[in-house]
Amino acid sequence: MSRAWRSLGFAGLAALCALACRSLRDGGKESAELQRVARQLKAADLLLFVDGMVDPAGRRLDVGAIAIRDRKILAIATRSGALRYRGAHTQVREFPGAYVYAGFTDAHVELARLGRTLAPGLDLAEQLLRAQYRCLSRGLTRVHDVGIAPRTRATIQRLSRAGRWRLGVYGIGVGREHGATPAPPRSRLRFAGRVVSVGDALGIGDVVSASTNHRREPELGPLLLFLGECAADGLQPVLVADTADEVAAALSAIEQGLTVEERRRLRPRVDGFVVASRDERVRMAGLDVFVGLQPVQAVKRLEAASKAGQQLAFSRLDDLERSGVALCIGSGARAADPIESLFTALGGERPELLGALSPRAAVAACTIVPARAASEGAVRGRLVAGYEADLTILDRDITDVPVDAVPGSLVLATIVAGEVAYVAQWPENTLKWMPSNRK
Repeated sequence: MSRAWRSLGFAGLAALCALACRSLRDGGKESAELQRVARQLKAADLLLFVDGMVDPAGRRLDVGAIAIRDRKILAIATRSGALRYRGAHTQVREFPGAYVYAGFTDAHVELARLGRTLAPGLDLAEQLLRAQYRCLSRGLTRVHDVGIAPRTRATIQRLSRAGRWRLGVYGIGVGREHGATPAPPRSRLRFAGRVVSVGDALGIGDVVSASTNHRREPELGPLLLFLGECAADGLQPVLVADTADEVAAALSAIEQGLTVEERRRLRPRVDGFVVASRDERVRMAGLDVFVGLQPVQAVKRLEAASKAGQQLAFSRLDDLERSGVALCIGSGARAADPIESLFTALGGERPELLGALSPRAAVAACTIVPARAASEGAVRGRLVAGYEADLTILDRDITDVPVDAVPGSLVLATIVAGEVAYVAQWPENTLKWMPSNRK
């Protein structure tokens, strides 16, 4: 059965078949009604008209419309071709001069801390609502909340049930008791990961320079226990490693503690201030390990060390890309700003320290790669029919402008699961801020 027919649903197909049978019985008198119903069954809930699209590979698509139905992308088409999906109840949005991206994902945000920064003194629910609005207004359709607490998780779920939560959340908790459980990849709220600090678990000390040959061989018992529990519970293991010793220990534990099948199923991830030799970068790629990095925070840390006369080892972004490492980027606990992260990752801030990603890799690092890291790559992170309609709309193609022009990018709209979650107010029209309840 084709994807188009599957999108109609069983109820729609049944109605269409019943009407067809009645039309045949009545000698074709209802053929016009049959055609009308057929058109309505494939009609989109929302049509977006833009100037262009950029897929996660950083390649511009020369089409100007996206049709959305039942939370998913129904079709990507030319402007004239999209008219076939327009029905009586289709909502149409025009964004002249705009470019659509697969929805941006921030691979490292802590919503509770962000909320406390934005609204100190308010209760947790109000803080989280302000954190959500900050994320949506920055073009984020989904965040990975690393270290999410049970109370934060419960509050987000309560707000979602009350219809006040739209942002997608992939929660990565601390400790086995935090209650994470596997969930279907299409779920907007998923709490299916668990995090551990390698340094705390193994008692590893200070940063070791890349030029240092000394590597301790710590006992990996605590990490192997952590990985075994994640495998038993079906949760993604996230290991935070900030030094050369910690990265080496994390990779050894993943290699020893998880089978090839478990690594493919659980998608282990190493986060932090990545310090890895060339051999270790190749090893990361070979082990199917995902790497989470916060470019803005990395620059700040490198600059602080330089001012203090210290030399920190760090794996440059271009070296990670050349080694084939699956890299996803985040803003940091209190930031939630993918444009700033992209600008830094593209070499806009201290490229002599951090290096730079190619435009293709930078776009992938905040779209398809974090989706794959969360085992959602078959349903999110691409501009493909059948994928979740999580979309970020900007006023420019950031892969085709000078790096210095990236920070000025304006988020025009954020679409989450096929619904308009945020629209910027343009001088040219009367679009209103969304959502209407800006808590």
